[in-house]
Amino acid sequence: MLKCFEKEFDKIPDCNESADIFINFIRQIFDDIVNLSCQDYTESTDRCEHLGRPPVKEKKLKHYKSFILPLLDIWNQVDNQK
Repeated sequence: MLKCFEKEFDKIPDCNESADIFINFIRQIFDDIVNLSCQDYTESTDRCEHLGRPPVKEKKLKHYKSFILPLLDIWNQVDNQK
């Protein structure tokens, strides 16, 4: 995503300094979170390019406003398999 931002910022005249500040700010905030959650799929690797397109989202999937309810569903499914 940051690569896309950089490409778009390059199209805007006199925006390089602001773009660098913005991208560094985003990296400072999100780098650790992304690296922790993505592990092998960090910005410095090309592993994401080999993943292909993500699957199409089905409309029948439940949507939750909280992460707790899906965790409870997962817990119940694991518990039922024992």
